[in-house]
Amino acid sequence: MKILLLGDLHGDIEIAKNIVDAADADFVLQVGDMTVYSAFSKPVYFIAGNHENFDIIKAIDKGRIKFDNLKHIKTAEVIVLNGLKISGINGNYSPTYKERERHFTVKDVEECKKLRNVDIFLSHEAPSNVGVIHTKWKRDVGIDPVREIMNSVKPSYLIFGHLHFYFEKKVGDTQIYGLDYARNEHYILSKDSIERIKT
Repeated sequence: MKILLLGDLHGDIEIAKNIVDAADADFVLQVGDMTVYSAFSKPVYFIAGNHENFDIIKAIDKGRIKFDNLKHIKTAEVIVLNGLKISGINGNYSPTYKERERHFTVKDVEECKKLRNVDIFLSHEAPSNVGVIHTKWKRDVGIDPVREIMNSVKPSYLIFGHLHFYFEKKVGDTQIYGLDYARNEHYILSKDSIERIKT
């Protein structure tokens, strides 16, 4: 089984469609900031980031708008694809946990921490204290709530976007991948390996 991984799109929907069309993959996982939405030639499953049209996402969730092969994974929802359990948390982190569409809440984090036996967990944000150092800011840019989820759920894979550079590290039983912009590169995940492909 092969999974195509896409990082932030920020509206580059035609680039994404071309990648999906050409990819030798069973399905696609995208980690937020899609911004523009479309039908695809293969099944695409995405979480929301902080740059989204949330009215369209709500309409997708309620079935008022349909795009072929596009599915939004809600926070703490578990979907099963080819025997893999996949879940995630939508939005990004705000230290104040304000009730804003683009931010997740304490309740969202607590619901995710209850998950068990998850193979792949998607997050827009990176987990803290795993060595995600921003090259410009020279500091750890991971966040504690995502690390708490990772520690509780212990997914086989945790995949994030938002930071726009590639990262990989194994922490305990969890293999962590951070994805660059899809316009720069995309990835094919298969059992125990990842292939980086320049877009």
